[in-house]
Amino acid sequence: MGLVVIVGGSGALGSCMISVFKRLHYVTVNIDHRANAEADENYAPGTVDVERAFQGRPVVLVVNAAGGWQAGSAADANLCAVAEQLYAQNVASACLAARVAAVGRGTRMLVLVGSKAVAVHPCPELLGYGMAKTAVTWLAENLAVDRVKGGLAPDTQVVLLLPEIMDTEANRLAMPTADRSKWTLVQTVADKLAEWLQSGADLNGTQWLIVTRNNETTWTRK
Repeated sequence: MGLVVIVGGSGALGSCMISVFKRLHYVTVNIDHRANAEADENYAPGTVDVERAFQGRPVVLVVNAAGGWQAGSAADANLCAVAEQLYAQNVASACLAARVAAVGRGTRMLVLVGSKAVAVHPCPELLGYGMAKTAVTWLAENLAVDRVKGGLAPDTQVVLLLPEIMDTEANRLAMPTADRSKWTLVQTVADKLAEWLQSGADLNGTQWLIVTRNNETTWTRK
């Protein structure tokens, strides 16, 4: 049925995606600093030879599920270091996902992950994070507007997810007293991507605000 490639396939969201697509009988590929034992193939971001690994192979979906978050303003002495770290975690991983999508044969969908908070209102206390997620949004928008000039196959659909907050172990540790009824389950996102991939709907250029309230998740086109 083709390859599903998850950049960040060992994290909470990426691991869930590996599980969902493996159950659907896709060949699952994880690109992450840690191997995922459930994935059919594992590669490390810094050493993967994208051409050798994916050139001409039937890639159907590429998702950048990697990322990072950290607060910081211009008053913080480590702002520049944080910005560089968040660039590597968010932007460089998105670029890697785009490269895999370009090299694979007939990639049907490339999914990148931005941030609802950054997309809808100023975040002066999140300068490094905001710059990184804005760059991911720019990448998605520019790939979608002219896929051929962007280096993708003409039929590749480029989709941007803009979640508010995901229910992950890292977020639970960071915010132990937060209201989790407002957190989106990673399973919900993974299931939605599987639904989209199998439906064949044209989603190119769409951006989706993902908001959960009282454990109910809504997907709204931005």
